[in-house]
Amino acid sequence: MKIRLAAVLLCLSFVLCSFSSCNYIISDPTNLISPPKASGEMYYIQSALTKYAGSNIRMKYPTGGENTSAFLITDLDGDAIDEAVAFYTRVSEDESVAPVHVNLLKYDGEQWKSTCDIVVEAGSIDRVSTADLTGDGINELLIGFGTYTASVNKLVAYSVNKSSLTEILNDEYNEFVLTDLSGNGFDELLLINYKPADKKAYAKLYSFLDRQLTLKGTAPLDGNIGGFASITTGRLTDGTAAVFIDSYKGVTSMVTDLVFIKNGVPVNPFYDELSTENQMTLRDSVITCRDIDGDGLIEIPFTSVMQGYQTNASIDTAYLYTWMHYDGSHFGKVCVGDFCFEHNYAVRFSAAWQSNVTVVVDGTNNMRSYRVWDQVTGTTGAELLRTRVYSEAEFADVKSDEIMVLERNKGKVYAARIVDTGTEYKLTESDVRNMFFTF
Repeated sequence: MKIRLAAVLLCLSFVLCSFSSCNYIISDPTNLISPPKASGEMYYIQSALTKYAGSNIRMKYPTGGENTSAFLITDLDGDAIDEAVAFYTRVSEDESVAPVHVNLLKYDGEQWKSTCDIVVEAGSIDRVSTADLTGDGINELLIGFGTYTASVNKLVAYSVNKSSLTEILNDEYNEFVLTDLSGNGFDELLLINYKPADKKAYAKLYSFLDRQLTLKGTAPLDGNIGGFASITTGRLTDGTAAVFIDSYKGVTSMVTDLVFIKNGVPVNPFYDELSTENQMTLRDSVITCRDIDGDGLIEIPFTSVMQGYQTNASIDTAYLYTWMHYDGSHFGKVCVGDFCFEHNYAVRFSAAWQSNVTVVVDGTNNMRSYRVWDQVTGTTGAELLRTRVYSEAEFADVKSDEIMVLERNKGKVYAARIVDTGTEYKLTESDVRNMFFTF
């Protein structure tokens, strides 16, 4: 009998984490819900697990990642027949919870059977993934376990060998990324670690070599951080695959570390060995890197305080953002302007505007006013442009020929009005449309 993934997943949608035969109260509120009984193929998978483990078990759900089910159903040995992997803990009468079990179930042509059960000293499951790390066309199973030490997880990678799970890697991580950094056509594993007590952070790259997962190298990261904010895979402008790691530096600042392969090993070009920090991409903003202009490349934001604002960062400070891409050796400027991250739009600044125009933000009315900045008196002058974001309902009541609609998107109307036409910084409608974009 060939087990089709789509059919099994359909059945799986009716299954929850505990079994109806449990006759005691479980303190975890997620287990107080009475689940419907399993149906279809999932019924036989669940029955096989119950036959092996008994009924006094609690299913464990990954807390992150794409797979959030207590059952993973996929082909792990390349025979075109799906295996099932179940995650659970045993629960005693006093409700104490034992370590996590990883149970492999296989279909032998007639019935489902539990063929392997591994016990892992862990308190939770962080995430579950599959990837072809060995390049043989067969996925390996990667499980991130939450340990009893705060912020430290353990990643274990398994391959399926006949009816058993064989461990091929066991290492600590805070975050991990599956991506092809070397361009060999299959995923490699990047483990990202942060040791706050030592103020150290690093990224370890594992690649399959000589029939085993081998540490290809370690790249240092800024260790004087408060934690990771975002991890993004992408490419440099020369086509090199890279991982962009955004980290918090205090409450209002952020850095972007960059990891890619150079001369066969992972490197971070922004890390300074003398200071053991990354000063190169430090910015007074918690905005993460992203593809800001839709060109398929990841850009890194740099900030400078907008004219007229105090130099010390605060929630009310407005910044001029300069977005840069990187080619492996040098930065290249992509765009400069005022960015409204609440409504995901921007107004590009010309070179003349960058030193002579500022913005006044009216958050209550979703409005931004662009005004001439008088360098001598330190005051704002003529208003040049006003932008505003309306809901479709709000805009229905707006009656003015002076307002131009720049874009309609997801129930929002992006509008603008040219206010002053008598200064050297005056704008035309064409100018405004070229300056504006959403992201």
